[in-house]
Amino acid sequence: MFLAAQYNVASGGQRRLTFGELYSLALGGQSPFISLMAFGTPLVAIAGSGAALSMMVATALVLINGSATFLIARRFKRGGGYYVYSLYGLSERLGFVVGWMYLLYSLAYGGSLVVAGAYIIKIVASSYGASLPDYAYVAAVAAVVIGVALAGVKASAKFAWYTSLLGIAVIVAISGYLFWRSGLKLYNPFVGLTPGVLYGALYGLGIPSGYGAITPLAGEAKRPAHVGLAILSAIGTGGALATFFFYALAALGFTGNLARFLLTEFGVPGLVFISAMGLASGGLGGVAYIMAASRVIYNMARDGFFHVSLASSRGGRPLAAEALAAAAMLALLLSAALIGGLAGALEFLGALAGLLNLFVHAAAGVSLARISLRRLSIRRVFEALGGAAAAIFSIALVINGLGEAEKLVGLTFMGWLVLGFFYLEILDIIRAGEEKEE
Repeated sequence: MFLAAQYNVASGGQRRLTFGELYSLALGGQSPFISLMAFGTPLVAIAGSGAALSMMVATALVLINGSATFLIARRFKRGGGYYVYSLYGLSERLGFVVGWMYLLYSLAYGGSLVVAGAYIIKIVASSYGASLPDYAYVAAVAAVVIGVALAGVKASAKFAWYTSLLGIAVIVAISGYLFWRSGLKLYNPFVGLTPGVLYGALYGLGIPSGYGAITPLAGEAKRPAHVGLAILSAIGTGGALATFFFYALAALGFTGNLARFLLTEFGVPGLVFISAMGLASGGLGGVAYIMAASRVIYNMARDGFFHVSLASSRGGRPLAAEALAAAAMLALLLSAALIGGLAGALEFLGALAGLLNLFVHAAAGVSLARISLRRLSIRRVFEALGGAAAAIFSIALVINGLGEAEKLVGLTFMGWLVLGFFYLEILDIIRAGEEKEE
């Protein structure tokens, strides 16, 4: 029996997260420091000296999407994020599809940060002559991530708070140093554009997009309205830091492997410190998105889309959903590392996360437009226009990204979407059979 509504299950968590904790979890979901390596390395390789402009485009789109998410998040007290927005704003079936796509997004995005941490460790280990299979590095970092995630939301929020502050301080310091090394060179980022600027923005989306980790946590916030405020604050912080970072890199004339550059630029002390930050920051991102995925699994199970056992909770925590999300992320990361190695996995997961990010935000934009037009007013008309604009921009970039991304990325994106529709049809058949038996 899939219908969790027939069982007495918890509401998804106690309201205990403050604005500061939500903000730190949003930045933690970004993992500001490791995001620059995870998404910045392929971004620089694709856009070259246009990386700063790619980041500007990405930040602008994330702000548009984040504003739409902010507006729609205020209307819901229930946890579940984009899944719930589409479930009530569009239809039950579209709600499932968005939730289904969000699950892969959260695993790919959080997983890319974990892989980046593993990639850093591999670079450091290889510089000292050590050689292990790529999946071994992934397994080691993932074990730490899963352990922290299963320790609970409150512990994860504290971990996020301190790591985020340190990551921001490090980014500011490194950006300032690189800009100083360039001779404080100022330039016009709109001159001499490279062909990869728009495609590079697909990776740039991943840097200030950590707020996706907290959208499903409205049910665990002391004040649900704080979710939207934390979203906009995190976007502004992450986008500004990343843009300045890439601007400083371009002023220096750098277009190579960003991860290797940062690990070798500051000597042995920098190598040790950046490696430690990579582990902590990458782990933080993995934790945030395991939590986010588990809350969506839990809410979808409550609504009858998954088995009722995944809607169980203990002490306000959906332990079964958390365990499934952790296992799914581990399986995805090990598969990606075995197929393409750490470098290939980083590029694959980053592009996939970017496309899925745009998909779920397009759905959120449409949901906002539809909900806003139910009761007409000047304010609601503007909200509807904002939601429509967010959806149009997101869909346009999805189409462009599918055309430029590696074939495996497009196949995975479309394959997961088709698999979701098949699952939904099978579920309808099961439900119809149960109704006949009754």
